Amino acid sequence: MVYLITALLMMAGQGSPVAASARGSGEGRVIHAEKWFGGPSLRYPEDRSLVILFFHTSPPRDQAEAYIKALRTHVEHLNQLVRERKDVLVLGLTSEPEDRLKEFVLACKPKFALGVRSTSAKSFGVERFPSIVVLKSGVSRQGEGLTWIAECLGPPLAERPTSPSERSIEQLKEALAVASGGVAMPDEAREALESLRIRMDYGEFASLCDDLEKRNAMSPSWLGRVRYQRHLADPAVVEKQAWDTPVTAAQSLWRQTRDDPVWDPIEDFFKDFESRGVLTVEEVVQVYRAHLGDDPADLLTRIWLADTLRALDQQHLTPALRTMPDIEPDAVIRIRLMIALCALAPDGDPETLKHLEDRLDVEDNIRAKPMLEAAVRMFREGNNRSG
Repeated sequence: MVYLITALLMMAGQGSPVAASARGSGEGRVIHAEKWFGGPSLRYPEDRSLVILFFHTSPPRDQAEAYIKALRTHVEHLNQLVRERKDVLVLGLTSEPEDRLKEFVLACKPKFALGVRSTSAKSFGVERFPSIVVLKSGVSRQGEGLTWIAECLGPPLAERPTSPSERSIEQLKEALAVASGGVAMPDEAREALESLRIRMDYGEFASLCDDLEKRNAMSPSWLGRVRYQRHLADPAVVEKQAWDTPVTAAQSLWRQTRDDPVWDPIEDFFKDFESRGVLTVEEVVQVYRAHLGDDPADLLTRIWLADTLRALDQQHLTPALRTMPDIEPDAVIRIRLMIALCALAPDGDPETLKHLEDRLDVEDNIRAKPMLEAAVRMFREGNNRSG
């Protein structure tokens, strides 16, 4: 279930521990996290340096303001580093579980991969948080600030072509091959795939897409992106689907204006909704239908309602979540409702499986269908809640 949820959120969660070994100065240091978010690839060139942010999301109350300010500053510096230094891999590591990440991501907006339940701080001798470690040529150093980081890293490696238009077709294919195997498709791979679509003839590109589907068959995010680029390339398809939906525009607007009082009624609604205790199917469906408009507030209410129902984990509400996707016009919200359904229904529940199979027969959205296929597969395997 974690696999499906994190893929939906475009945060690349890996269901088993991932570790890379970094050895220097006679000591073994291990980069480890039980789960990764943000599409990291630990298959990077040996000459690539690492910059790691070690952090907590819940500092002591008397230090909270100063801690959060320092953490935001660190993230701003590292985001800049991500933009400017393609020869450097930036990671964030915390010993805390994934449910603590949401507020941190919303507040700090990191543009680099994050690992949770990490044990690496001790391995690197980190005792205060947040801290930054630079690892170059097997030697690690702790410090802070862009100037210090730049001094540790030294000059950039010889520039490789960064723009897809500057790369050969073989280089673009190589970028896709290196990124394959993660749950979410990294930005660089998406740009490479789009460039290949534009530069290759349709027959060759379709063959490449077939190969990518085989390599990434278990990743709904990869399948959606590959199928969408193939859809755009297909000369037989006159009317092209849009990748983004109205709710993605509403989410973007909310992120840009989240302090605007216009959003207060939504926050008040969910505070009231979550305080109601045990909900009824009729009550939930009524609330959902009351917000079926295309106003940003209605769109956000529906997608956050799906998340809220998943978090409340009231299994008797499964029939409500089977009802909503059939009347939901927004594909991204349908995905989120389906995720909540998978989380609430008992493992392998035959009634829910039948509903999802029927839904799969009529789902025509390229972004939503791979997620639905994954849900059906998990129900058939009997691990929709535990998988």
